[in-house]
Amino acid sequence: MRTFIFLCIMALSPVTLARETYQDFLKGVERTIVAEGLDGNLVLELFGENPEPSGFIIDRYRPRPPCECTVKPAPLKFAENQRRYLSDTRIETAKGWLRDPETLAVLEKIEAEYHVDKEVIIALWSIESSFGKNKGGHYLPEVLATLAWYHKEKRNAFFRKELINAIRIYAAGHISKLDFVGSWAGAMGHVQFMPSTFLAYAVDYDGDGKADIWNNKYDAFASAANYLSSLGWQKNAPWNDSMILEKPISKGIFYRTGLSKQRVFKRNSEGNVVYRNGSAVIKRYKPYRLPARIFKKRGVPVPNHVNLDEYVYLYLPHGNEQDMEGYLLYRNFHVVLSWNLSSYFAFGILSIMDELKQMP
Repeated sequence: MRTFIFLCIMALSPVTLARETYQDFLKGVERTIVAEGLDGNLVLELFGENPEPSGFIIDRYRPRPPCECTVKPAPLKFAENQRRYLSDTRIETAKGWLRDPETLAVLEKIEAEYHVDKEVIIALWSIESSFGKNKGGHYLPEVLATLAWYHKEKRNAFFRKELINAIRIYAAGHISKLDFVGSWAGAMGHVQFMPSTFLAYAVDYDGDGKADIWNNKYDAFASAANYLSSLGWQKNAPWNDSMILEKPISKGIFYRTGLSKQRVFKRNSEGNVVYRNGSAVIKRYKPYRLPARIFKKRGVPVPNHVNLDEYVYLYLPHGNEQDMEGYLLYRNFHVVLSWNLSSYFAFGILSIMDELKQMP
């Protein structure tokens, strides 16, 4: 009996439990798209008769031994990030595109239609794909299928959904199989949209029946503007104010990168907060905005132009709660942070925008 129980446990163990084959995974995807009204032959068309997962993608996500790296202090990270984003080459290339008569005319039309500053579109383009030079060369259906098959639980569900969205994009005729490429993480085109973002916000700017964010930068620019607009972008609005704190802010309000944060607690299946040793278990942190009046009460010098009911971030880029130099960050910072959840990314993009706005 002991042997029988042991064998049963081993049979159920995740160590010995066989992973679903890649081919069986794709058969499941085929059943799903058929149930959603798509042609099941699309899977065969995109993956062929004997599909294999991407070895490159699997190796990219394979667990690595701990890195014995030197962690740079936050002040150096922030300064290096700003230098990288605001490199002379990047800024001059961006200015060159804004001086190009055809590109400028299109950007001004997009700016007028979506009420999104043309400079932030160019800034995003410069970072997301290096002005279209680095859009990713990996076959996107294979990337997404491999990621969905290889990952477990939530990440599996996320990438499986993105794979099905990618099949929808192909079925709608937006892109050919040959050109259906993207990054190793599944983002695609000039502005590196995920398939779900594409389906929600991609724009056919030139009216040819395709929202071709891979090969048509104007489709990509309009798509980026549409996305930013939907997130609440405010044209020509200030996005930050630098300030000197009158006193240190209370401990625990900041991310390690210096952005104000909120705790997200772990919850059980009934939705109740999980406690351990009498304390609520913190699942993760997320960026958090507060009404400006709350920061003001804590000694933050809030400028007069800021509505005290406006939700803002407090940002101490050195990541030290004792730092006295920092920034108040407003709506447009939140919008770019929604595009990419990185304070360095958002600060860098908007700094590029500011630099471009100084053009004569």
